Amino acid sequence: MPQPVVGHAKRMEGIRATLNRFPGVYLTGAFIGGVGIPDCIETSRKVAEKVADCARSRIYGD
Repeated sequence: MPQPVVGHAKRMEGIRATLNRFPGVYLTGAFIGGVGIPDCIETSRKVAEKVADCARSRIYGD
């Protein structure tokens, strides 16, 4: 299994803070929530829910 380099968590904090300034832009992948397949599936499901919520709010004005 790949191991994140030292400082990865801090870098991810910065990336998440930057993404908060850009509604509708999402990232997913092994570098976000874990490198195992179950971790990638769970992270991708969470992102898919956020994308769906964003799309619904744009369509229905929630």
